[in-house]
Amino acid sequence: MAGQKKPKAPFQKNDRVKLTITDISTDGSGIGKTDTGYTLFVKNAVPGDTVVAHITKPLSGYAFARTEQILSLSQDRIEPVCPVSSTCGGCQLQQVSYERQLLFKEQLVRNNMIRIGGLSPEEADSIIQPIAGADRIYGYRNKLQIPVQQDPVTGLAVAGFYAGRSHRIIPVQECAVSMPAHSRIVSVILDFMNRKGIPAYSEADGSGMIRHILVREGYHTGEVSVCIVSSVKKLPCEKELAEEIVRSGYETDSGDGRSGNRPGVVSISLNYNPEKTNVILGKELRLLWGKNEMEDLIYPDPSILGESKALSVPMRYAVSPMAFYQVNPLQTQKLYSYALKFAGLTGQENVWDLYCGAGTISLFLARAAKKVTGIEIVPEAIEDAKKNASLNNISNADFYCGAAEELLPQVADDAAEAADVVVVDPPRKGLDPVCIETIIKAQPERIVYVSCDSSTLSRDIALFREGGYTPGIVQPVDMFPQTVHVETVVLMSRKDT
Repeated sequence: MAGQKKPKAPFQKNDRVKLTITDISTDGSGIGKTDTGYTLFVKNAVPGDTVVAHITKPLSGYAFARTEQILSLSQDRIEPVCPVSSTCGGCQLQQVSYERQLLFKEQLVRNNMIRIGGLSPEEADSIIQPIAGADRIYGYRNKLQIPVQQDPVTGLAVAGFYAGRSHRIIPVQECAVSMPAHSRIVSVILDFMNRKGIPAYSEADGSGMIRHILVREGYHTGEVSVCIVSSVKKLPCEKELAEEIVRSGYETDSGDGRSGNRPGVVSISLNYNPEKTNVILGKELRLLWGKNEMEDLIYPDPSILGESKALSVPMRYAVSPMAFYQVNPLQTQKLYSYALKFAGLTGQENVWDLYCGAGTISLFLARAAKKVTGIEIVPEAIEDAKKNASLNNISNADFYCGAAEELLPQVADDAAEAADVVVVDPPRKGLDPVCIETIIKAQPERIVYVSCDSSTLSRDIALFREGGYTPGIVQPVDMFPQTVHVETVVLMSRKDT
């Protein structure tokens, strides 16, 4: 009713509450309830902990809080590897044992499939497989994407990660989940900035120059690309900076058993982004040194696909700074192998791969398909996809640049391109409704949905179910240990097949 007062919260800001934590929220906070059933989301608390929670934001139905004191420790609590894990917004679960992280992610997928996807608990239990955990839970990220700011106290350029729910940088010397030697390149760039007086970009007034530093490494090849994101088209002393990065002698010892002659830095580029926006990369890219992209390999996983000789050869990929490429190379082998297995290809199928990026999944599928058609909105990624097809001697894959929801109807109208299998790997926001309608209209036998957000995945699955498709297998894959994120591969089949 108009004018009706909102229910008053049972607690005030700065109140303290003793409670036991029973679950993990989607942002990594511990969840606990008071004796009256009032819910608290408690930062840095672990299921099984009994804590004194300091309330920071009380609302009528629930409150946000932080852990002030741990009265008894959970058996699932561990000591974080990173000294700033409690303040950095990058990892949310370092204080949680890996076994409990996997359980949380399995439950997250299951709950979303039931609550949003419309599956019954029995259906969910019958099709959701145990999560594919990671063998390497630290130092796994092949890409370090780090913002740069001027320290307000020292005036020096610093790099780090944003504190949770803010754009305040927590300086980080080494990131525990990134490959070990990435921080050396960041340190070289920061030192150069401070010596030459090159200022970091300021979000407050748009002054300064360097916004982000991106370092990407080929896990199997050892090739490294460096991309500096700047608000100006040309940096002072940029040639000297590039030479200093090359001379820095990027650590050739990977620290994880990968030995041999690792080439190190092969590409240095400048990305121009003058916009006042949270989007990291601008539209203009200019090469400062080396070649335009780095290369890496992705191996099929024989434990998933079997020992097929035809599928045992790794795929080689060239990846430009602006193209999407999965950040966890070892888990990517599992993820793409599941996608290929679920596609059920016999060599006679036309496959559509939507949001195909640099063609990573497309080319993985092409060796087992009649033809693959990839669609991606990023022009640089499409160029990479075409290069990658040539790099792997694949002639049965075509790539088109544009929005999937706009290009798909054009492709769908061509009877020769009628899809037997559709593979989708959309961004976190999921599929556009027009895209879903077009896929359903095309009536492929199977749809393989690769998702980095199980809530939007579940929303889209509900729409596919209405359109006559049934989810048959749901396979969670832990691509991002120490975080709340989980990748999922789903096989959907037409009900009449």
